[in-house]
Amino acid sequence: RGSFNRLHYDNYYYSAKDKEVKARSGYEKDKSAILYLSEEYSGGELSFPLQNVELSPKAGTLIFFEGNDTVPHEVKKVIDGERHNIICFLSAEKTDRFEDEEELPLTNDIIYKRINNA
Repeated sequence: RGSFNRLHYDNYYYSAKDKEVKARSGYEKDKSAILYLSEEYSGGELSFPLQNVELSPKAGTLIFFEGNDTVPHEVKKVIDGERHNIICFLSAEKTDRFEDEEELPLTNDIIYKRINNA
């Protein structure tokens, strides 16, 4: 109850050094997956604002999508109950998901500014 996940890209980060959004190494072959394990909760919708899609999947549902910058997504606040799922990142080849430089959070403002300038 009360948990959420802010708007984000799975394969991008905000560089503290360059002050810009950067793709992670190997991002073009990386996919994201969410397997829903529970449905006894309210709120907690998975939202894809660019696609105008908001989902409340049943237990056993697998959501599979590109983790690129065309698919920013968020999880709305869970109002009641507990939302359980397994989140994983799949790739066709071995990649280093994390860079050596310092990362800053990708805020909603940064993402929406990027979307509106595209």
